[in-house]
Amino acid sequence: MVDQKISDLAAVSSVADTNEFAVNEAGTSKKATALQIRTHAIAGTLAEIAGQTLGTEQIFRVDDVGAIELTPLTNFAATVLDDTTASAAVDTLGGAASSGSGGLVRITNAALTTPNIGTPSAGTLTNCTGLPTAGLVNDAVTYAKIQDVSATDRLLGRSTAGAGDVEEITCTAAGRALIDDADAAAQRTTLGVGAIGQLATLGTGFSFCIDGGGSAITTGVKHYIPIPYAFTITGWDIVADVSGSIVVDVWKDTYANFPPVVGDTIAGSEKPTLSSAQKNQDLTLSTWTTSVAAGDVLGINVDSATTVTKVWITLRGTRTA
Repeated sequence: MVDQKISDLAAVSSVADTNEFAVNEAGTSKKATALQIRTHAIAGTLAEIAGQTLGTEQIFRVDDVGAIELTPLTNFAATVLDDTTASAAVDTLGGAASSGSGGLVRITNAALTTPNIGTPSAGTLTNCTGLPTAGLVNDAVTYAKIQDVSATDRLLGRSTAGAGDVEEITCTAAGRALIDDADAAAQRTTLGVGAIGQLATLGTGFSFCIDGGGSAITTGVKHYIPIPYAFTITGWDIVADVSGSIVVDVWKDTYANFPPVVGDTIAGSEKPTLSSAQKNQDLTLSTWTTSVAAGDVLGINVDSATTVTKVWITLRGTRTA
């Protein structure tokens, strides 16, 4: 029979203490029960242990060749060794479940790319430079976390040309009153300018004086008046220095046909007139040609005059352009 170490024998799942095995001791074949073999192995191990001096916080360890050696075991490590589950061991190490907020986290999925490490209730970052912002959760930064503006009446934007950092832009109460209006009509109301149509028909007029130089006014052309904008004549007023009589005609022609002549009259049968009076007006003008184009020239002609030495005439109208 070939000598063979007991340690080389194939494992037996269940061996009774009374089962016998053939052994060779110093060339002599013998039989030994399973109990005797186990007792011999344990005795050898205990003998090896007995030769060691066990220090504080140490345990016996069998190395990879079967030798027994001493190895450190701190009191803290012992608190981990007596845990019965991995979860209990993580808790001992100061961890928590994956939904908690401890120093360690138990993760059951090793391929997890975005671990849920919970939401810390408070925390302060110090000595951080180049803090990445790509990982910030959308809508997570509140207004309170944005730096304070330098003063009231400020908007955040950029007035400097080109792309760049956000800047403060001054926006007064008057400016805010405009930018919160829903449409252009509301903004015109805020500005107090009314509708566009009202701007196009802005009331206007002009006045001129006919002066006799201290003597009664004579007949003939007294003024040529270029008109720089289009308007519609709506009436006239005339006043004099003294009570008297005067009839004034108004002619109109284009700049190209200057000067206007009597055939260019636009006053119809309602010429500005005083008849033994010091003032008069006509605000209906039913017989006038009232439309005046930009660039037209008006001629002012005195048809007749008695007593008055100076009169002032105003032609009223609405500007149309």
